[in-house]
Amino acid sequence: MLDAQHLSVVAAQVYGLNPADLTRQINAIQMQLLDLAKAKTEALSTAHHLNLEALQPSINRLAKTK
Repeated sequence: MLDAQHLSVVAAQVYGLNPADLTRQINAIQMQLLDLAKAKTEALSTAHHLNLEALQPSINRLAKTK
């Protein structure tokens, strides 16, 4: 259970949140994750001789469902 001091601190943090800024931060982090995943996928496909071009229609379809 939170005491009055901790409750005040939490309330101040919540009050200071900017939903638009949080959304921008989340979007930026998601883009970083996509870039990292793409680089890793390309490295793995090269190492295992996978043809990503043949898989591209499926990748595009899956990306649209998000």
